[in-house]
Amino acid sequence: LPRSDFAALLEPFRPLLLSGRLCHLVQTNATLIDEGWCELLREHKFRIGVSIDGPVWANAERLDWAQRPTWQRTMRGIEALKKAGLPFSVLAVVTEERLADAQRLYDFFCELGCERLGILIEERLDNTRRRPLIQSLEVRCFWEELARAWKARPVLTITELEMVHQFWEKPGLTADQKIRANL
Repeated sequence: LPRSDFAALLEPFRPLLLSGRLCHLVQTNATLIDEGWCELLREHKFRIGVSIDGPVWANAERLDWAQRPTWQRTMRGIEALKKAGLPFSVLAVVTEERLADAQRLYDFFCELGCERLGILIEERLDNTRRRPLIQSLEVRCFWEELARAWKARPVLTITELEMVHQFWEKPGLTADQKIRANL
C-alpha cells in the first residue's frame, strides 16, 4: 500500500488519536521502513513492533514473497527507526534450532536497541509438518537461560518474563488460585 493511501486511511481516526482515545500499533518486518514512513509513524503516534528473529544466522526462515532473505532490509528499516528516534519492540520466533542460543539472542537484541522483546517459541499445531514436536525440557532450558541473561543485564523488557512476574506477584492468592484466575 502506498504511504499516501495509508495516510488517507488514518485520517478519519485523527480526532480519536488527538483525544488520547486511540493508539495505533503496527507489526512489520521493517523492510520498507524509510524516512517517509518514519515521519508518518511519528505523526500518527504509532507503537512499532518489528519481526526479526535475531542475527542473520537466526533468520533463515524470514523470506519475502520472492523467497529472498529479508534480514538486511529489516536491519536497514531498524536503522531508519533509530535514526528517526522512534522506539520499537521486537517479536522473535525461536525455532528448535535456536533453543540453545538464548544468551546470544538476548545479547543481539540488547545491541539492536529495542525497548521490548517478545518471544514466540515455534508451535506445531498439526501433523502437516514433518518435523517432530519440540521437547519441553529444551524449551524450559531456553527460558531459564534467557532469564539468567536478562538478570545479568536487564537493559530491555522481555514481555513473557514480565507477564510471569506480574502473575506471581498477585498478593493473597495461592499458586492454584493464580493459575485458575488466568485460565
